[in-house]
Amino acid sequence: MVRPSFTLHVRLTRRCNADCAYCSSRSDHKGYMTASEYRRSAKYILELLENPSFGGIHRNGQIHIQYIGGEILTIPKRQLREIVTVGREVFSGYFSHVVDGTQSNLVGPPDRISNLQALFGKRISTSIDSFGNKRTLNGSAELYRKTIRISLDSLKRRSFNPAAIVVVDRDSLPYLSSEIAISEEAGRPMRLRPVFHGGSPISPAEPGAMAESFGKACSSWLMNSRISVDPFMQLLLLRLAEVDGGTGTQSSGCPFSDNCAHESLNLDPDGSLYVCLDMADAGLLPLGNALAREFDWGMHQGIAKRYGNLHPDCQACQWRVSCRGGCTMEAIQHSGQIDGKTPLCGTWQSCFSAIDDAIARHGPANVRAWSEGLVGMEGGI
Repeated sequence: MVRPSFTLHVRLTRRCNADCAYCSSRSDHKGYMTASEYRRSAKYILELLENPSFGGIHRNGQIHIQYIGGEILTIPKRQLREIVTVGREVFSGYFSHVVDGTQSNLVGPPDRISNLQALFGKRISTSIDSFGNKRTLNGSAELYRKTIRISLDSLKRRSFNPAAIVVVDRDSLPYLSSEIAISEEAGRPMRLRPVFHGGSPISPAEPGAMAESFGKACSSWLMNSRISVDPFMQLLLLRLAEVDGGTGTQSSGCPFSDNCAHESLNLDPDGSLYVCLDMADAGLLPLGNALAREFDWGMHQGIAKRYGNLHPDCQACQWRVSCRGGCTMEAIQHSGQIDGKTPLCGTWQSCFSAIDDAIARHGPANVRAWSEGLVGMEGGI
């Protein structure tokens, strides 16, 4: 797997047509970033990347642009095409390879969903909640599920099966294996995303229960599944890279990076800049504003100090090279320290343990061959 040299999260709008309980994107900002505002912001971001203080992001690399929300389908079709075209034009003048994708709840009229597919191809992911009541439309979880099923069935008839994102909290954790089984049957790749502290109250699962459930699910998935399941797939590829070459992957991507300050940025619809979408949702460590051409280099360099300066427990961990300390935002928010530990440390350790067991039993070559045959995500989030 080729990892992007730089990731840009672009939140074009904070508006949404659903009313999910743990939405962290709610805001008084009701509009969307226009094409002209995006062009100005993108050009300013390129100026930032040219600055040596940013840490080695060079021309002719690769950028992965992830359009997030709010809900991207609330933006009119013509305007959305103009905005996405601007991103491709501006960033292709700096990076040799521009890959963009989006996350959508797929709650919208068929013509807007078709427009989304025309823009991004198969680089679209969506959110699934098969059993809980956290994702709702007009207050109804069943209406949300019914609406998204209609959209998914329509896309499947066009030979496209969007990747599924499942937010894992205290209530959804007991259904973890069932959610994976549903995606397995549908042949749909998926991402398990532990709920994070954004703008709304959340109920994270107890750390021990998370570690046990994720470890068991990862063990069952290994060498048996036909779909890619992140973060299991991420951790597997990182571990295989370390086993094969002894150095691991240089850029692992969210949420396994101690150097995200130099590997990503988040742009909000009002021009606000953060390291990533989670920090933007949490309002944690703002970096400035692209439209106002403001950037706090002191804040940025403070976040960058995490690189190579992890918690002593992380430094001594046998999976330190592959894990890289987990999510920077979670570590800072949980501990208040730049070198803090993520509360999901035990969860990732249980997954690595399952991965090491599979590599020992089947050999790295066989495990890698199996992983290369899985149905994978193509650019969603």
